[in-house]
Amino acid sequence: MAVMVISTFQATMDEFNAVNEKLPGPDNPPQGGLVHTAGVLGDGRMQVADVWESDADWQSFRENVLGPAIFEVIGENAPTPEIVSYELHDFNVAPGAG
Repeated sequence: MAVMVISTFQATMDEFNAVNEKLPGPDNPPQGGLVHTAGVLGDGRMQVADVWESDADWQSFRENVLGPAIFEVIGENAPTPEIVSYELHDFNVAPGAG
């Protein structure tokens, strides 16, 4: 079942970009990654909203790819993100999107 994962966290744009450079890109998406979006909320906060094929795919990416990239860029003092995730009841992609 597909899951939506919304992460809100403190980060500068430089920190976000540095971490993002260490992650798989659109030409080589992570296993199970379907949709990735990111935006600036203000007050030093950012939000990422992703859709994954399964919670297991998300957890594997978080533990094996994202976590190490954040640690490499920011270190052990990286703020803990607020994460909300839930199974999707409905998931459609507009024709021609992406």
